[in-house]
Amino acid sequence: MNKQLTATEKLLYKYIVALRFEKDQLRKWKKFYPENQEELNRNFFIRTIFDLGHRYIASRGKDVNGQILDVGSGMGYHLKFEKISKKRTYICLDPEKTLLDKITQEGVVKIQARCEKIPLRSKSVDIIIASHILEHVTNLKKCIRELRRVLKDKGLLLVVLPCDPGVAWKLIRRITPSRMRLRKKGLDYDIVMKYEHPNLFKKCVEELTKEFTIEEEKYYPLLIKNHNLNFISCFKLIKRK
Repeated sequence: MNKQLTATEKLLYKYIVALRFEKDQLRKWKKFYPENQEELNRNFFIRTIFDLGHRYIASRGKDVNGQILDVGSGMGYHLKFEKISKKRTYICLDPEKTLLDKITQEGVVKIQARCEKIPLRSKSVDIIIASHILEHVTNLKKCIRELRRVLKDKGLLLVVLPCDPGVAWKLIRRITPSRMRLRKKGLDYDIVMKYEHPNLFKKCVEELTKEFTIEEEKYYPLLIKNHNLNFISCFKLIKRK
């Protein structure tokens, strides 16, 4: 009995130590990320792949005027792929003020908020851009319901998702330079990604199709409709009736 109890205690101790380490890692990451997002995105190969998603979004919404809402916009990286005019109001929404403050382009409306609670009127947005954001949100169902609420009945939802945990995605995670960069800062890449991607590919698609209909889907870089063989997936969706 004592031996079994000792083994249990050892196991419990290891669990507590691991839990404390993970909590400390997340605390460091939350402080590190807003100030270093640009540095983490410098890798040419990864940036090139991700840019395919941004180009997809820009091409599918280029002829639509009105209000464009970029949820989880960060520093507004997608802006360089869009044409801002008097006929188009571009809104960047992100919970991090540090990131929104880095957006300097004129004519852009900046809103500090989470996509689970968007401070806009119902049916007021013509296009919603959700590029690499749905995998991050805490309450995916609530977020998607909010996207549906603010989107006009004939509006477009343009989504880019990582093909996580597909085979190709797992490979790129093993070789990404970000792993080494984070290690130098005392951060464990796998713990960070576990925290950053609580919603995997299939879960995101499943929840999206409860509220929206997929009109088009593309996969990059191989263009084969298989998330295991690609790094990112792009979707054009409309509201379900």
